[in-house]
Amino acid sequence: MNRRAALKKIWHAIVAAGAGSFLTFDDLLAADARPDKRINLVWLHASSCSGCSCSFLNIEYVSVLDILSKFTNLIYHPDLSLATGDQVTNLLDKVSSNGTPYVFVLEGAIPVGMPHACLMGDQPITHWVEKVGSKAMASVGLGTCAVFGGITRMKNMETGSLPLDAFYAQKKIRQPVVNLPNCPIKPEHLVYTLLHYVHKGRFPSVDNKGRPLKFYERTVHEQCIFYADFQ
Repeated sequence: MNRRAALKKIWHAIVAAGAGSFLTFDDLLAADARPDKRINLVWLHASSCSGCSCSFLNIEYVSVLDILSKFTNLIYHPDLSLATGDQVTNLLDKVSSNGTPYVFVLEGAIPVGMPHACLMGDQPITHWVEKVGSKAMASVGLGTCAVFGGITRMKNMETGSLPLDAFYAQKKIRQPVVNLPNCPIKPEHLVYTLLHYVHKGRFPSVDNKGRPLKFYERTVHEQCIFYADFQ
């Protein structure tokens, strides 16, 4: 497959994600020619099943690696990166302390009431979310666990789990956060959100729960083809 054919497949994914309204095929060609314009991406897992990552990897039309490599510099992802052990912790320490601009993606809830339930390099995930999140340009809460706490926040659970925006509020971290719920996520929602940030330097407009209006302004009921029958 030549370069143009590969970019056309990515363009199909962009249109499916709804990003064709602000990103043209010419923009895609320009982005492919300007690797310096890609955003750095750091992705971590907290208390999660990795289902959102699996959903993202199963995106239709095109390999997710093509999307990540064309529009982002993926600094770290628990499932995709080759780094292990000290390589990971050293990388996170470095990227959060040397002024590198990046977008932080968190998958899973944050077990603040039971920090030892989720560890990375002998440090609780609370340490890494605070360290990496506080230095990010912006953050994405990915999936229902990261947005609402998920199963680990159910009544009588001992984890004391918090979603990302509540954790930020507790730690007084003032970074822009966009929430992409669903269990698992719809991969098109993340593609749209990342492309919007790459192209416009900011997240799309959101509702009072931090969710993109494009996908959450109307309920499923309102969009049903039989909606008129209930009037």
